[in-house]
Amino acid sequence: MAGLNQNAWPNCIGLLTRPLFSGPFGVGMPSSLMTYPDARTLTPAAQPETRRIAMTMREAGSRFSEIGCALGVHYMTVSKWWDRDQDGADALAAQKRGPAVGAHRRLTAKQEQAVRRAITDTTPDQVRRPFAL
Repeated sequence: MAGLNQNAWPNCIGLLTRPLFSGPFGVGMPSSLMTYPDARTLTPAAQPETRRIAMTMREAGSRFSEIGCALGVHYMTVSKWWDRDQDGADALAAQKRGPAVGAHRRLTAKQEQAVRRAITDTTPDQVRRPFAL
């Protein structure tokens, strides 16, 4: 399947048989020292597919931790997807990240064009600047 990643989270091996995480610092290593995979690193095409697989597995009765291990994402990520899906939101749809284009601009389009023109059409000597633009 497209969303499955067998090698993304090797700590999942033996998840159900081992009561505590056993790491380089001994049994019961704090979760703050553990590294988890990030679902945002998946390709945009694989993200909705991974979410769809997660919802199918959850509906079949799998636990969040089992789903997370199978798909290579943190179990809380699966839990958030599930909560959004249960609220009626489209949890499987890819979402655009980041601010809207032009949201934090300080100059108007005309001002930007004037600055670009001044930089490309003139030399530093012409605008009395001691440095290159």
